[in-house]
Amino acid sequence: MISADYMDVQTWHWKKLGVIDKLEYSNGNYGENICFRVDDDPVKCVEQWYNESREYDYSKAEYSDGTRHFTQLIWKSSKLMGVAQHRGTSGKIFVVARYMPAGNSAGQFVKNVPRSKFNG
Repeated sequence: MISADYMDVQTWHWKKLGVIDKLEYSNGNYGENICFRVDDDPVKCVEQWYNESREYDYSKAEYSDGTRHFTQLIWKSSKLMGVAQHRGTSGKIFVVARYMPAGNSAGQFVKNVPRSKFNG
């Protein structure tokens, strides 16, 4: 579910990223994925996050810096999601996705990061 109130909070952060022209996590009490694109296809950010699934080790079912965007993206216990984009002063498109409650919680990966039903 996407929350309109949650999107208001998003707006501030993606505008900030567009001004400072670099990726910077906001360190809130939510999960967060951020990305920028130099082309006009912000959907590629979501594809980039999801493609980390190729590196996720389901047998270990634990946090990894290399797959953290993927695991947060599909985290089953996250019930609210807000996504925003903004073109920065340099022309980059910044994309911020936030999730409540936050994912990537130690000891919770088995129940929150299921294998795909389509590719095993």
